[in-house]
Amino acid sequence: MHIAMWCGLILQQAYRSVRERGFEPAEGGVYISYYLFGSPAHKYKLVPKHWVVELNGQRIPDLPTFVSLVQQLPHGANVRVKTCDLNGKVAAYTIKTDHLYWRGYEVFCERGRWVHRTLDEPTD
Repeated sequence: MHIAMWCGLILQQAYRSVRERGFEPAEGGVYISYYLFGSPAHKYKLVPKHWVVELNGQRIPDLPTFVSLVQQLPHGANVRVKTCDLNGKVAAYTIKTDHLYWRGYEVFCERGRWVHRTLDEPTD
């Protein structure tokens, strides 16, 4: 199990029931399972039950790729986010990062223990 929080979005591999119904995009992506009220995701209308398939034009096949890309984004950066919904409809948004109040982190299980890791920020 591996989840990430970025700009108020909770992202993970899609639920088994969603994948079994064939809703997962062919090109992959990370599933938005929840967003936090008042976050940049809420402000810019990114909602659950969608996949993030691209960030700034770069494909997102899985969660580790997503995490590595968002760690390169500085505070206050404008990020183009391409999403895909359960019906395959594609939409694009621009979201402004906020590392001051909405720092990214990931939670994963490693050797039987849960690890909480704050995502690194790029150095100037």
